[in-house]
Amino acid sequence: MAAGKPNARRRTAFAVLALAMAGVGSLPETAHATVRGRINYGDGMALPPQAVIDIELTDISKSGAPAQVLARMRLSAEEDGPIPFEISVPSARIDQQRTYVLSARISYGGKLLYANTTTHRVLTQGAPIKVDLRVERVEV
Repeated sequence: MAAGKPNARRRTAFAVLALAMAGVGSLPETAHATVRGRINYGDGMALPPQAVIDIELTDISKSGAPAQVLARMRLSAEEDGPIPFEISVPSARIDQQRTYVLSARISYGGKLLYANTTTHRVLTQGAPIKVDLRVERVEV
């Protein structure tokens, strides 16, 4: 065996390892952008057992245009107190230059009971990925 062959194999092995390591850093961090939090309706009243909570993640970037809903979810009101949620959208649909907001509504029998009255920006431009949404009782 020639003296140079083990060194050539070693250099090839190091080159392959270096290329493999370089590729690891370029993998996407996650396939989904996820917002987590809690819905707070703290007026002391218990929700009816059949109440539903609707949460939407919306792109409001285009002034004067209707908001684009990116994700929706519906939860059952199975417990009192802050209601945990987690809503996700494919990361490829998130543009860091756009503005995304989260909204929540609680309804019962088709009648709106609670809704958030403030804007909750999420995901981009320094906005959080964990939020507590306060919903207010809707007057009928």
